[in-house]
Amino acid sequence: MQMGVEEFRQLIPILHPRTRLQDLDALRAWYEAMADVFRLVIPADLLALWLFDEDGVPILVEPEALAEDNLLIPYAKPLVDAQELAQVEDRIRRAGYGSVQLRPVRHGGQDVALILLAAFSPYAHGETTGRLMAVATDALAPMLARVVSSGRHELHAPVPPRPSLPTATPAAPSAEAPAHPVEHHAPPAREEDPSFAVLASIADAIGGAGTPRDLMLALSFALQGVLPHDCYELLIPDGDGEHHYRLGLHGHGALWGDPALTWSRATLDPGSLFAGGGSLLIHDAQRAGLPPLPELVTVRGAEVPPRALIGVPLRVVERLAGYILLGSAGPGLYREEDLVLLDRIGAVLAPRVEGMVLAWQYGVLRGQFDLLRHVPGHLAKVAELLATTPFLGEGSRLFVQQVQAMLPAAALEFCVRTSGEHRVAVVRPGVPTPLADLPQEPIEGSGVAQVMRGELPYLLASQLESGSQVGVLVVPLRTGGEVFGAMAVTSEGLRPFSRSDMALAQQLADLAAPHLDLARRTSGLALPPLPGWKRPTYRTERERGD
Repeated sequence: MQMGVEEFRQLIPILHPRTRLQDLDALRAWYEAMADVFRLVIPADLLALWLFDEDGVPILVEPEALAEDNLLIPYAKPLVDAQELAQVEDRIRRAGYGSVQLRPVRHGGQDVALILLAAFSPYAHGETTGRLMAVATDALAPMLARVVSSGRHELHAPVPPRPSLPTATPAAPSAEAPAHPVEHHAPPAREEDPSFAVLASIADAIGGAGTPRDLMLALSFALQGVLPHDCYELLIPDGDGEHHYRLGLHGHGALWGDPALTWSRATLDPGSLFAGGGSLLIHDAQRAGLPPLPELVTVRGAEVPPRALIGVPLRVVERLAGYILLGSAGPGLYREEDLVLLDRIGAVLAPRVEGMVLAWQYGVLRGQFDLLRHVPGHLAKVAELLATTPFLGEGSRLFVQQVQAMLPAAALEFCVRTSGEHRVAVVRPGVPTPLADLPQEPIEGSGVAQVMRGELPYLLASQLESGSQVGVLVVPLRTGGEVFGAMAVTSEGLRPFSRSDMALAQQLADLAAPHLDLARRTSGLALPPLPGWKRPTYRTERERGD
């Protein structure tokens, strides 16, 4: 029968997405429908199908009688060796088949199944057969990959029958009431519903995980039976959506504390992927015309960007809490019904994610309140220290120690204008060198110059140093209504300073400013010349003309 390639693809029967490797009856019924389609266009006296389990062991689906021939099908590790396949084909030809096609079904870098087509007549399979087989394996790969993945994660076991509750011995019947035999029946044992088992596993993952990383590991395992995936990602946005934190990799400690777990919009932009706040379904990222996707958290297989991807936003009422993404290394694995299921799971997961974020925010606010409660005492101590210790040298060193008790400061330095508007002297803590003897450094065109000219009230920037992100906060040094310098505080992390830190840094700079201004004025003053053309001298009376 003559049939086009696309017509042949459309005739291939669809396998139910919830079919597992253990459902051999369903697989055999689907095999019969598939075999009828194949025989319409490809000459075949023998059509066989094997699936590979998690260890790469081939499992024969049909025909069952072929198991008696002991063909020695090779294992998939994760791919089937081509030389071993050629040996199997040669053995089948020696059995009397003139034309043999033995094709692996490959999905996401691993072989999930093996198809055998054999005909007694020689030269029965030509170029057309090769093209049809390529189309068939391409269409079968996502379906059979789901079957194999679901079989790898058995989420439920038979539930033992519940023990019957102890019952009290009935009282003897009274003379007025007739005696009737009392029967006590134990509740019948119920077989657990697979969907209920998945729900129970998801509930255990969400309720029992102590860290976000443990949560996603447990949730990933629970979802493999219904939503197979090779990688996943759990992201939470910052305030303006410019950066996202990989919450699924976070263990203990403060959120946003590891710069390596922060993605900018240049790496991945969920705002554009989830256009309009809806869900995400990508059948093949390589053909969708999208920007390159990054590597997600890999649970199996090679660490490569996903080709098939589904994702939903996590919302609590109308508030966005984050995003969850599931990906596959092979294309075409997910369907619309998978997106509906993931959306329901996301509705259960969202409050847990928001709870983790709120717990972190509570800890940050509590620490800030504790600090603010002690700020007046710290500032008074700083003022007393500066009043009793020369600032250049020991005073600046002690000042930095007090600053580090109130701010996340890894380093601190001062820029002081001594002569000219475009050059400053850089004062470092513990250095007693007078300002006039320090080298002058240019600042024109920098953010420090903008702060010193009053164009910016402060400067908050981030930069890369030694492979790690650091944040820099610059506030002006001011006294008597004049800005004569700036104080720069450096801290590790992408965004280490809060708004309260900026206000506190300005207060500390205002305490140090008069002492630096005094050092600037005293170091720059020269001895004033005496008035007059000549100094007064003593002359004799003859010289004076007396």
